[in-house]
Amino acid sequence: MTNFHNLKTRFPAILVLSLVCGGPAAACSCIAFTGSTLDRANATDKVFHGRIVDIYKDRRRPGIWIDFETGAWWGDGVPTDEVTVVTSNAGCGLEELEIGAEFIIYANKRDGELRVGACGGSTRHVEAERARLGTPVHDLGLQKRKRSPAEAAIVDGDVGALGRALADGADPSEKTPDGRLADLAIAKCDVELVAALAAGGGKSHPASVFRCPQAQWARLLEAQDHGSKFLGQAMAKSVRDGPIEQIHALLAAGADPDVDIPRGGLDTALGAAFRHGKEAAWKLLLSRGAEIDRRALAGAAASESEEARKFVLDAQLNADDASYVMQRSPAHPEVVSHLLALGARPNGMPRMRTPLLEATIRRGWESAEMLVYAGATPTQGTLEAAVSNDALGLVRAMLASGIRPESQALLLARQPGHELILRAFETVGGSAVDATPD
Repeated sequence: MTNFHNLKTRFPAILVLSLVCGGPAAACSCIAFTGSTLDRANATDKVFHGRIVDIYKDRRRPGIWIDFETGAWWGDGVPTDEVTVVTSNAGCGLEELEIGAEFIIYANKRDGELRVGACGGSTRHVEAERARLGTPVHDLGLQKRKRSPAEAAIVDGDVGALGRALADGADPSEKTPDGRLADLAIAKCDVELVAALAAGGGKSHPASVFRCPQAQWARLLEAQDHGSKFLGQAMAKSVRDGPIEQIHALLAAGADPDVDIPRGGLDTALGAAFRHGKEAAWKLLLSRGAEIDRRALAGAAASESEEARKFVLDAQLNADDASYVMQRSPAHPEVVSHLLALGARPNGMPRMRTPLLEATIRRGWESAEMLVYAGATPTQGTLEAAVSNDALGLVRAMLASGIRPESQALLLARQPGHELILRAFETVGGSAVDATPD
């Protein structure tokens, strides 16, 4: 993953390398170099082993800028202990850019700068490339990265040293090349380290504790004291694809079972559990008092579980709430029929995709047909989708509503396998249907 700060202004250190690439596709479209690694090195102005110490953007110049500290150098020229590279993207041999990553860089002089070409040979496979390059001409000794006192204490598992570092002013939210301090503490599954950082505001995402043994989840969550809203939001991933034990742990730590989860404010944990078919999750949330509001019912309406959909079928909603649920989840015919009976508007509510379009996207052809007969307004797009999927009943419903096929729908109907739909088009008459295709 490429990490960089937005709009950081600074001057490059000593050397400037411009990486010239046309994009990810170009990076993978190189003509194979037929010579040896040494031949490539001899044909390159600068070859060095470097470690990334910073990645950032510059307000005044385009591209992503990367600072390297250097160690071994091959070939002619005077080595320098720092180099800055500018790249137009994160491809061309410099994939997986991250602070602390090491590369062998091949750079050539052009237009007064050292540039790294798309197919120049730069690689993250350092050990293999160094073996091919042989003994370097210069070796500045790329040293192991020096850790801050707080980071060193966490790596060593020394709670006392961490406390002293924090007392001396260490930032508990410090970001290191290996991650934030809180993430490093979580990775060690050490409750005391985590609690010491959290006391100063250094916290990791609640879901990160699930990398530790299950027996420690509750204590690690308690040590960070995230608050009910943040804990509730962490349930989004657990509801989708985590084991039920994660939801138990989050609820036990104080997660709000009714919290909105990150989906544009349109879902709750209960709604997501319904939508993703996580029966154990939605039953647990209901047992903890989760509210069955219209967002939750929209999730239940989309569920493949009859037991979940029954919550919708048993609900007595007003016309607005019925319209909302149908607009978001119109795929199941029995749900659509019930919501229409409650007064749901066939064309839905403003500023949302229409129920007919949603049903078409989800290939709920029976529901879509029901909506059209109830008064939903079809479009050429929904007609073309029905033709493409040979949904004859829906096509007939749309034609009965008054829509007439235009050129794209006619072209699709003339394809093999759509003879009945073409015949249905012919019954509505019009020169467009009878016209000979180009």
